[in-house]
Amino acid sequence: MEAPGWENIRIGARRIGVSKTEIDRVCEDVAEFCQLGDSLDRPIRTYSQGMLLRLNFGVMTSKPADIILIDEVIGVGDSIFMERANSRMKGFADQAKILLLAS
Repeated sequence: MEAPGWENIRIGARRIGVSKTEIDRVCEDVAEFCQLGDSLDRPIRTYSQGMLLRLNFGVMTSKPADIILIDEVIGVGDSIFMERANSRMKGFADQAKILLLAS
């Protein structure tokens, strides 16, 4: 919680298997997607729930996956973010071989 957003992107990306050589690309992709700007320099303990959602969703969708399990659909955020998230999720799901959606 004390680490800044940038470091949390790096940690999250490594956890989902992003290689060290891809980390910088993923950081830029997530930063552009979540649009948190200078907030990425602050510790995530200062983030709202919406900001944390943006950051985590951006990280989790930064690397294609063969199998996607979705338990809850995102229903948080402003309409601009929701549009970007839906578009990103559609592209992410289109690349997957298996998509399991629990409702």
